Amino acid sequence: MLPRGAAPRGPPPSGAAPKPPTSAAPTAPAGGAAAASASTAAAAGGSSKVSEIAVAQQALDAYCTPETVGRYRLHKLIGKGAYGAVYAAYDETSGSPPRKVAVKHIINAFVSPTDARRIYREIKVQAHFNAHPNIVPLLEVIKPRDPAGFSHIYLVSELMETDLHRVIHSRQDLTSDHISYFIYQTLCALKHIHTAGVLHR
Repeated sequence: MLPRGAAPRGPPPSGAAPKPPTSAAPTAPAGGAAAASASTAAAAGGSSKVSEIAVAQQALDAYCTPETVGRYRLHKLIGKGAYGAVYAAYDETSGSPPRKVAVKHIINAFVSPTDARRIYREIKVQAHFNAHPNIVPLLEVIKPRDPAGFSHIYLVSELMETDLHRVIHSRQDLTSDHISYFIYQTLCALKHIHTAGVLHR
């Protein structure tokens, strides 16, 4: 899950070495019975986006410990896949205006031992590389209300406004400076994780 494609922040000044800003990220997925219903509603697509977010928010609040309820306010669904969904959210405890974050909802994390190991590895690796400017930092693993019986996981990370896939397929003209800048950021992240003995597939 590391590193991500770089978000477009404009080419570096002509003749200057590109600075390594934070790279891009998306990702995927879930909580208890309420969390499962949230993912089902999102997959069905029958309800409106507003109601999907409301159901997902309800599932998140049901999953959280009482101290965490209401801290993360889901704003919109930004991606979903086999493991679950990713939501743009606001951290209501971060001041005014609230900080934008990404909440990754992983459903049924422990059904498959193989998937459980992959998820655990992702959390450990992402937490280890939190300080690098080109790797999306893991801000929090939300504690479940029921630590003995939870089956879903919520991860909170920095929110990137876009990702490299969207940039490539957008109508924005990419100059050689843009391309060099994005490749530079990606190589910086890869160099960092490879130095630590971690391989990115």
